[in-house]
Amino acid sequence: MCGTVLQSSVDVRGQCPKCSAELHSCRQCNFFDPGGRFECAQPVTARIESKTAKNECQFFALRSNLEKETTAGPPKVNSARAAFDALFKK
Repeated sequence: MCGTVLQSSVDVRGQCPKCSAELHSCRQCNFFDPGGRFECAQPVTARIESKTAKNECQFFALRSNLEKETTAGPPKVNSARAAFDALFKK
């Protein structure tokens, strides 16, 4: 919920160490789909009312996000006037 990076050894039955959000909840699940039936991509038989509360869903898989690091370097900083001049090759 708060975006804290968790270690791979974290207990999914517990809570977030920073914001105390339940980890084993619909909102933290890889299959959470607000547009799907019962808001889940899996064939669940009943809707779980609170998507942030701890639950015992058998399809639960902790959601993970991958962030890529880029090495493009710092962006070139040009003044607006220099960009305008370059456009018309003064």
